[in-house]
Amino acid sequence: MLAVELKLSDEASLKGWVNLTKKQGLEALAFKHHKSCYNLEFKLKVVEYYQTHVVGVSKVTAVFNISASQVYSWARAFKLGGLATLISRQKGRPSLMKKKPVKSTHQ
Repeated sequence: MLAVELKLSDEASLKGWVNLTKKQGLEALAFKHHKSCYNLEFKLKVVEYYQTHVVGVSKVTAVFNISASQVYSWARAFKLGGLATLISRQKGRPSLMKKKPVKSTHQ
């Protein structure tokens, strides 16, 4: 069994990889070196697809090329708080530095 040979904890990861490559090719398995920022429309599209199609999370992740934990997170947030919970917010503490006034070039 390949999952055992690759020392995976379960077959779900392997099935997810297979579904992903079937949908998007081998490039989809490449490690992404950037942090993705998703807009509200994309998040809603993923949640609606997950709720309306009778497919597993691995199929949803393959269609949208996102992680299973992200699908679960958005679906749970939407279920508990609705659309407002999917809106991106600025993370971290606000800056204590005061913004410099912009000098006008027109006089």
